[in-house]
Order: sequence, then C-alpha cells, then structure tokens
Amino acid sequence: MRICTITVVVLSAALCVSGAHAQDRKVEQAIKHRRAAFVLMSTYFSRLLQTVEGDRPFDTAQVAKEDIWLDEDHFKRLAADLQTRTATLSKAAATGQMAPLKSAFESTRNACNDCHKAFRKK
Repeated sequence: MRICTITVVVLSAALCVSGAHAQDRKVEQAIKHRRAAFVLMSTYFSRLLQTVEGDRPFDTAQVAKEDIWLDEDHFKRLAADLQTRTATLSKAAATGQMAPLKSAFESTRNACNDCHKAFRKK
C-alpha cells in the first residue's frame, strides 16, 4: 500500500514538473524533457519493483520519510488533491486557451507545494 501511494505521488510530481518546464521550449526540447521525466519515473518505479520482488533490500529511509506514515490520512488527502488538480490541468491544456491553463497550472503547483511544505525534510 505504501509503495503504491509513493509511486502515485512520484508519477504525479513528475508530470507536474514536466508540464511546467515544457511550456516555453521548442517541441523537440519538450519531447526530450518528457522522455527524461519518464526515465526518472521508471528508475524509481523499478527500484520499488525490485524491493517488492525481494531483489533489493527494503530500506524505509529510501522508500519514504516516516512522517508521511505518522499522518497518513493527511498525506493521502494531499495525494488525492494532486491527482484531481493534475487531471484538471490536463483538461485545461486540451482547451487550447491560456487563461484556464494558467489557472489549472497554478492550482496544480500549489498542490505540489502543499505536500512538500507538510512533509519535506528540512
């Protein structure tokens, strides 16, 4: 369960970052950036898979900061909020209109920041 939640957060965060940086770049640069984001996601997902399958030792320090699990309900609410806002961002991008895209981007960025403020190691 924890690994699934972490995977969802990693994937969502990577999608937030890739969309944010791709806006001002040429198409080729945006494609390179998205591919790099997917390679990063694949790397972390592969490490989790190796752990789940027993090929890599389970090290909680590498899997998650323990504060997440001390307030798991809060973490899950933030993760769900990020997923909702990311879906809204995708829909706003499909409209081809800047105003809804900007609003949805700011909302998604705020969701990312909310979780980092609550759980990032200082």
